[in-house]
Amino acid sequence: RICVTNTTLCPLAAFTMCNVARVKPGYRIFDPFCGSCAILLAASMIEPSVKIVGVEIAHNGQVNRDNVVKDFTSRNLTLPAAIIRGDSMSEDVRKAARIAVGDEPFDAIITDPPYGIRETSEFCVDPPLINLVRC
Repeated sequence: RICVTNTTLCPLAAFTMCNVARVKPGYRIFDPFCGSCAILLAASMIEPSVKIVGVEIAHNGQVNRDNVVKDFTSRNLTLPAAIIRGDSMSEDVRKAARIAVGDEPFDAIITDPPYGIRETSEFCVDPPLINLVRC
């Protein structure tokens, strides 16, 4: 992997999660806490025709989006429809994610939310899992 973060999801776990979600041709997949995009990479490897979108709140110093793109291009995988820098708890960010896939609903939300102290952000008062439940 070119893009590696503090708590990069194990590729085997990412593949397993995509298989449990039963990724199919043409699926629209959303990862609201995409980090280094392990789940999006796995989905694209399993089914090249998926339309994938990720949201990550971290700035490029923590998650280098150019390196994420290199992870896809070095494997000849279809690039994500969008990798959005923002807070997935924001309605505007979620709307931008839907617009990236033709303003259609997502077929699956597959994610590994940040739950540890190594992935804290000054933007969130409550832990991400609490905020996700509120949405």
